[in-house]
Amino acid sequence: MSEDVTHEDVIVGQRQGKMQKALGCAIVQKVHCDLTGPHPTFKYSFKYLLTVICSFSKYLIAVPIRDKTSLTVALGPLLNC
Repeated sequence: MSEDVTHEDVIVGQRQGKMQKALGCAIVQKVHCDLTGPHPTFKYSFKYLLTVICSFSKYLIAVPIRDKTSLTVALGPLLNC
């Protein structure tokens, strides 16, 4: 009853298109954001870390924030740059 399933058996029948490049053509045209946490409490009770990176220039902004409300996340990079 127990047959070995190979990688080829799994991908047969799946339809996948080719990956398309999605590069930004100018600085800050395309950015990627990530919110990590909760981390152990930093100084001044910062629990989360918001990172924003520009796809074109690879410029990175890392901002410690106290909570993960939408207002705090939206204003984080603006108030700390």
